[in-house]
Amino acid sequence: MKQIEKVKEMITEHPFLRDSRITLIATMLVQEGLTGEEAVMVANNFTKAASIVRASCRLQQTIPELRGREYNDRQLKQDNVKEELGYKI
Repeated sequence: MKQIEKVKEMITEHPFLRDSRITLIATMLVQEGLTGEEAVMVANNFTKAASIVRASCRLQQTIPELRGREYNDRQLKQDNVKEELGYKI
């Protein structure tokens, strides 16, 4: 079963998981074999990491000077990739 299907099943069967990412992540990790304590520790750190990534993306989106070299490389290759995929340029 794919991850998205597992998550859908969990939040369908247990509506309280819809309101807490940490609880959802921890519950899913326990099902994967982690102990409750390990799962909560990972879930807490995961949400912090996800928050950092979102903040970084938001800053780079709004402040071009903060974008990395890979962003510029992707922009240069963008037209070629679109053409390979059959999109009109």
